[in-house]
Amino acid sequence: MQASRRDFLIGTGLFAAAAPFEIIAPLMPNGQLSLLCVGVALACGLASSVPQNAAIQRVTPNEMRGQVTAVYIFMFIVFGALGGQLIGSVTQRVFHSDADLKKAMILTASVLMPLAAIVISRGIKPYGREIKRLESLEGIVR
Repeated sequence: MQASRRDFLIGTGLFAAAAPFEIIAPLMPNGQLSLLCVGVALACGLASSVPQNAAIQRVTPNEMRGQVTAVYIFMFIVFGALGGQLIGSVTQRVFHSDADLKKAMILTASVLMPLAAIVISRGIKPYGREIKRLESLEGIVR
């Protein structure tokens, strides 16, 4: 099964859907609702990685797929690991108080989640062009 431009759009939409849940999670009146919001955001974020990975595999030459997949997974791990450090840094450097952790979480999610969704969405047109180019090459090879 081949990844299409539609798959890329679905992945972008799922990632964008995670943003509001990440932003409102610290604002919830109790831990259960906050955890529910984080769970929905996590589910959307992880679900978005499947079509993104399929899209990457579709445009990557066979001999480079392992390396490209390794870079893709590495980026997930690095950015995931740096998240806690970033929240702590924003708490200390912007708000100057551990009591403002909630504000740091909201600020960070409000800035980075939409920014990431915009960056991902900027790849839709170039991805569509590459898919068309690859499909035209497949027609020549057949």
